[in-house]
Amino acid sequence: MRTNTGGQPVANWPNKATYIRWRIDIGGPAGPDYYADLRLLSGEDTVFTGRLRSAHTGQIIPGCGANQYAPNGQTLVSANGNEYRYQFLRGCISAPEQFRARALFVWDNGLPNVGPVYTDYAPNGGPLPPVVTN
Repeated sequence: MRTNTGGQPVANWPNKATYIRWRIDIGGPAGPDYYADLRLLSGEDTVFTGRLRSAHTGQIIPGCGANQYAPNGQTLVSANGNEYRYQFLRGCISAPEQFRARALFVWDNGLPNVGPVYTDYAPNGGPLPPVVTN
């Protein structure tokens, strides 16, 4: 996803309520099947991390997450200027022949859940046409 203003999330995102989410639809029932999220997580350090989860159960998909400076095999997370990427194997989303996706950027400018929250979707008109993966 490319944003208007860039920067490293750990230094520039205001809080952990700010995130990027791709809603991934591989077919079947209406709505997304997976959420691919880029978020800030805190533990000993604050890290920019990617996590893939089932939209139906909320369960994180094992082996399909990564941190910005700690790739997990072919799964990686990057922030370069105003471009943010989360790359994972297509097997993480059941290896479909095609999928549709729509990105959402949520920017919470103040304290989490206090004050205005800005959202932007890409593409603006709804999910992408199906993307063929083979």
